[in-house]
Amino acid sequence: MDRVKIYSKYDLTTNMNINNIINFTNNFNYEIEEYNINDVLEYFNIIKFSKDNEIKERIINETNKKFDEVLKIIQRRIGKFNGKNKESFLSLYNEVDFIYREDFFELIKRDDILNNIKDLDFEELLNNPNFHYNLILKHEKIVKKFDEIITKYMIEDSECAEIIIGKYIESENVNLRYLGMVINFPNKFKELNISDKIKLKAKGRYIQESNKIFKNSTGIETEVEVTYDKNQEEPVIYSVDKNICRVSVSRKWIEGNLDFNTLLNNFIYIFSFFDMQMRLSLVSNLSEIGSSERHILLEDSYNYYCKNK
Repeated sequence: MDRVKIYSKYDLTTNMNINNIINFTNNFNYEIEEYNINDVLEYFNIIKFSKDNEIKERIINETNKKFDEVLKIIQRRIGKFNGKNKESFLSLYNEVDFIYREDFFELIKRDDILNNIKDLDFEELLNNPNFHYNLILKHEKIVKKFDEIITKYMIEDSECAEIIIGKYIESENVNLRYLGMVINFPNKFKELNISDKIKLKAKGRYIQESNKIFKNSTGIETEVEVTYDKNQEEPVIYSVDKNICRVSVSRKWIEGNLDFNTLLNNFIYIFSFFDMQMRLSLVSNLSEIGSSERHILLEDSYNYYCKNK
């Protein structure tokens, strides 16, 4: 028989799970004394199902009213099992079926179990290769009790950065600049690799927040257009048409003047790498940036203009 697992009342598996509970109740073994952690977690899910009055009424009607009696028995079995294993409850984690891992931690947050968990046992759990931080971060009581240990381990684990970024994306107040940094983060750093899933999530939130900003107002659209014209006689032509800034560089000029002196002058007079006093216009020091530009620039280590502080 398939195990009972609740996801949501409106999940596609709900009807199947109700039928499983009905079969479980009609074939319930009143005599057994030994049951494992997965049996207990199944009992736990059955009890959660029973809290919905509509579902409970249906099960009662199809089990000749045996369900209420069964509920009382499995509640006692859960209490007995917890009492018997409260000193070593975390050691049962490796025996837990994949579908019940979240329920395992929901059961742990009960005071009778949580208060008996030792720090060393919890650290051993964090080192378990089958453990993921998302399983406990949703449980405030667990996080508060082992706050220092969780913080220590998360700081040492680079994969946790993605969890933190994901939580930020879901938070109420997000900054469009930071979302843009997540979206455009290059996958070239061994220390941190932001997954495509997180980037897609950030992009969705970026679009959502952008739409809010421009919902009741119009923005100012600007464009910059750079072209290399092979038939243009003038070395460079600048023009502005409404909000479109155009720069047209003569490919014919560049290909026809390949001597070293002219090539160097192209960087001065065409590409404007230097101003009229021959000072490099590409700012590289923080001290050379204006106050308004400081607030515009994105302050990240991979596309940050101010590398020399």
